[in-house]
Amino acid sequence: MSLKHCPLTVAAEQNYIESIDAEIALAMKQLEDLKKRRNAAEALLYSNTAPSEWQVQEVWRAIEQKEAELHSVQTQILDLERTVENYEDLSEHQQEMKKLIAQRDEAQSLLEAQRAILSPIRRVPIEILSEIFLHTLHNRCSNEISPYPSPNNSPMLLSNICLSWRKLALDLPLLWSTLHITIDNTVCRPNPQLIPLWLQRSGSLPLSITFVDRRSPSEPPQLTQLEDLAQAHNSEGITAVSIFEQLAPSYARWHSLSLEYTEWRRPTGLSFITKDSSPLNLQTLTVSRDFWLSEDVDSLTALMAAPQLTSLDWKCRHSRLDPIQVLPLAQMVNLDLNHRFDLNSLLDLFNACPNLVSGNFYVIHLPEGLIPQLERQTRIPVLDHLRELKLSMDWDVARLMGALKVPSLTSFMLRKNNDIFTLGEHPIGRFWDQTAFIGMLQRSACRLTILDLADVDVSPQELLALLQMQNSSLEHLVLAGEHLQSYPVDDEVLKALTPGRDGCLCPKLEYIKMWGCVGSTDGLLADMVESRWMHSDDDTAVTRLKMALFIFNSAEQPTDWKRLQHVNEVRPGITLIKQ
Repeated sequence: MSLKHCPLTVAAEQNYIESIDAEIALAMKQLEDLKKRRNAAEALLYSNTAPSEWQVQEVWRAIEQKEAELHSVQTQILDLERTVENYEDLSEHQQEMKKLIAQRDEAQSLLEAQRAILSPIRRVPIEILSEIFLHTLHNRCSNEISPYPSPNNSPMLLSNICLSWRKLALDLPLLWSTLHITIDNTVCRPNPQLIPLWLQRSGSLPLSITFVDRRSPSEPPQLTQLEDLAQAHNSEGITAVSIFEQLAPSYARWHSLSLEYTEWRRPTGLSFITKDSSPLNLQTLTVSRDFWLSEDVDSLTALMAAPQLTSLDWKCRHSRLDPIQVLPLAQMVNLDLNHRFDLNSLLDLFNACPNLVSGNFYVIHLPEGLIPQLERQTRIPVLDHLRELKLSMDWDVARLMGALKVPSLTSFMLRKNNDIFTLGEHPIGRFWDQTAFIGMLQRSACRLTILDLADVDVSPQELLALLQMQNSSLEHLVLAGEHLQSYPVDDEVLKALTPGRDGCLCPKLEYIKMWGCVGSTDGLLADMVESRWMHSDDDTAVTRLKMALFIFNSAEQPTDWKRLQHVNEVRPGITLIKQ
């Protein structure tokens, strides 16, 4: 029997072949696994998914290889540059140089992409990333108006980064619950076709809507350019009516509404709102329009009578509707009314708004003969929650200050109106009443952080007394006196505000604005500002100034002007305007 046909030899050969096949199969499986891993690693270049531990190792190896490749190409470029620098004719080397530069650029681009895979942002948990997304909304925690929807703004910008970010953005209805719409004679922002999509993505959440109609009366409505959709064409143009036709289905979800109209003769688009159909969820309303016509009264009444309304910003020169007669005053928290009150009417309003936190009011003086039928207010309004009070008045400061108790007040602003419409002659005497104001502060036991007086004829001695009274709390001081006969800020005021060995007045000041109210010896203003502006942060006894604005006569105070300019060069943030 020959060896060739030996059964043992055949079996051995069979086993050998099977082992080779097994090794090949294992190698193929390992190759497939490697391909999958490399494909998965490459897929990371086109997503924001966090890499696994083995993917991180793969990426580091790829980075090392690409860095070596980049170094090699850069070396070749340098060698080629040295080779050809002495040659006049470089044409024969241009093609090779272009090829190397293209290789270098490609390697750098891929290297940056690979390094981005290891970025910490990929490992941020979805919950934290969601919160970051929400903080990109401009007006989420402030009164700042959000920009209109655009691929350059959140949330559309976020949804265009990658697939995972897009999915996350679309899964966050709160991102889409704020909508800003602006139309003028030529442009509508956003594209009106985005509005239904925006409302759909907001789910069932309350909506914050800002609508601005800037179309001027001088130009008739034109065909409207649809942003980001240049091929679209609207033959009828876009109006407030057509915009609100799209917003109407979401009426029950309106939580915050801001309306601004430049031209009062155009339709507002609010006709779908009937007098008895107040939005149940509306809490904040901002309205700006010179005149409101009779056909809008029912719509405005419904908006202002909303059962949850707590804030109103009303800017209107004339209306057939008096907001005070419609608003749920007992629940109002914020009121900014471009509405002329006489003193008694304002005190009545204060008594009707026990929960008021912020108020901005215009008060005019009515001569005695014009209000004989009104009873004088005897009950002192106690506004326990009022923190911010802004007043524009032409008189009656003493009577108003003497009739208020505001224990929570932290911000007080008073403007003297020099050109407001008034009836009859003003009483003879001073506008400011120091005794009444200090009486209000003492009666209220409040601590002001902001004091803002404009065209108020307070004397330097009175100003010093006020600053001493609020010495431990004042952070913002604003003084303007362009219409005053004398300056409230003199040498003594500036010296008291200048830090020294014994400290200074109002050590917590962070913001100072003095416009047309400084009448001091040249150099003292710069002494005060420089000592606070360049103050060391390590000294906690006096806070370093963060912002300063001044208007004064540079010809009369050249040293102040020159020194303050220099201080601003060293540490920017000071605004100087010549008077």
